[in-house]
Amino acid sequence: MVEVLASTHPARTERELGPSYPRQLCVIRSRYTKSQVNEALALVMKVNAHRFAIYSFGHSVGLDGQQQIVVSTLMDTPALRAALSSAPAGLIHIDPWLKRLGS
Repeated sequence: MVEVLASTHPARTERELGPSYPRQLCVIRSRYTKSQVNEALALVMKVNAHRFAIYSFGHSVGLDGQQQIVVSTLMDTPALRAALSSAPAGLIHIDPWLKRLGS
């Protein structure tokens, strides 16, 4: 098994953690800074959860090893996307409970 880790300082992370995970660690460059992640979380908290039926959100990791903020909501709507659009592309992942068929 290989652990994939995104870091803003991949060489330093590899140097520090590599000896503990020989041939088991893949360090990639993070697309997002800690500040960007924190600002995106603050944005999700600021959005009116009742208006958009957001029932949970939190940190996760995508299939590419990059950090994500997953927003679980009843439906993915253009208004919700607009409310969250100031976050860096790809950082917020909307996970709707109801999905349109054929999309």
